Amino acid sequence: MGSDVAGPSPLVLWSALFVGALTCSSAGVVFDELTSQGVPPFLAASWRLWCQSIILIIPFVLTYQEVKRNDAEIIKHWITSSELTLAENELDEYMRLSASTGNLRNNVDDLALIIPRFYSALPLMICSGMFLGIHFSSWVYSVQTTSLAHSLTWVSMGPIIICWGQWILYICRSLCCSIFGNVKRPSWKETLGSIVGLSGAIMMLGDVAKFSSSPTAQASLQHEPTMKGDLAAFVGAFAVSIYLVIGRNCRSWMPLWLYIFPVVVSSALSSLILALFDSEQPTQWSGLSQTSVFGFLNVHYLPYAMYLGIGPGIAGHTVFNALLKYMSPLIISTAMLSEPLFGSVLGYICGMQQIPGLWTLLGGIVLLVSLFFVSYNKEEEDERDSDQDNLLERTERQNEFSDKQMTAAVGDDSSGMMATVFDKDDVPLKKETIHGYGTI
Repeated sequence: MGSDVAGPSPLVLWSALFVGALTCSSAGVVFDELTSQGVPPFLAASWRLWCQSIILIIPFVLTYQEVKRNDAEIIKHWITSSELTLAENELDEYMRLSASTGNLRNNVDDLALIIPRFYSALPLMICSGMFLGIHFSSWVYSVQTTSLAHSLTWVSMGPIIICWGQWILYICRSLCCSIFGNVKRPSWKETLGSIVGLSGAIMMLGDVAKFSSSPTAQASLQHEPTMKGDLAAFVGAFAVSIYLVIGRNCRSWMPLWLYIFPVVVSSALSSLILALFDSEQPTQWSGLSQTSVFGFLNVHYLPYAMYLGIGPGIAGHTVFNALLKYMSPLIISTAMLSEPLFGSVLGYICGMQQIPGLWTLLGGIVLLVSLFFVSYNKEEEDERDSDQDNLLERTERQNEFSDKQMTAAVGDDSSGMMATVFDKDDVPLKKETIHGYGTI
């Protein structure tokens, strides 16, 4: 089901979706080229994220200023309606205190200001970004150490990992741990899809055993599947699952550019930290070489790094986030699941990927189909939960209206009995003519 929000034409939306899927799929080929030139995988990931961060500065600043102006208008309107007197120079101080503390004085938290909520959510976004950096670092490492088909397919296992993670939290909460709060049990359809998907991933390991036992194949072919590379891709899928779960609440209310910038900056920092602790391929601060922190400024590496920041970073993942406003999450998820297919084809065209083995083809098809099945049923569950929440909210409002106690102060009038209606806090609401007594 698509969004009801009016927006660009379907042609523009689907074209943007296709371009996003294609650019994201090309990232593996570009990272493969960088690592083949001696750039450490963790460092290559940080280059991509730093370039994306630089590009995001301007839209972040513009969005921040716009949101701040909107918050100021809300506060001014509240001050006017509440007859609070503040001098012009006191208003800026009032807003500054509101933003820094995350709370408004005089019980006006229900104004839903964005800037105070942004600062309150900033530690959560930084934590989310740290896991995003781990995701990119692990995935680029897998690109270097296994086939593109295995790397792109295994790193897409996020929905399955989230499903099993929900089961673990649900069981822990059911047994003894109430600290996990209200954890919803995954549906049996999601669970079935996760089991089938896991079996598909295991089937793909058949080609790992095949090539690891063949010294001739190892010596003659590049980018063949390895257990180490597949495990690194799985770690990347696990990290991106945590990133998605942590950032889910923030993405629901925060403007796109306001959310993405701190997340990408913190992910660049975490990938850089991993690069600095990489003893196999040490990273240095000085110079602009392939092992330098600032090596992406080298005229040779800059086109690669900028493409990764603008292409997969902005035209890919950022466009996917923006399209969620107009298109169904299931459509976006399906487009993202096309990355293993597009990426493997691009790798084959560029000579970086051999034709996948039989077990990779069979297991990959099973895994991707099950991922779609899990995503489809997850969206159905979310829609049902949303409908139930909306129904519950409407019911609560009706009950609140029904339970609202009003008293009538009755007096004489020629047309009947005049009553002043009060709410439960004894605030006069209106006067109306009635023909009875008691509570209205």
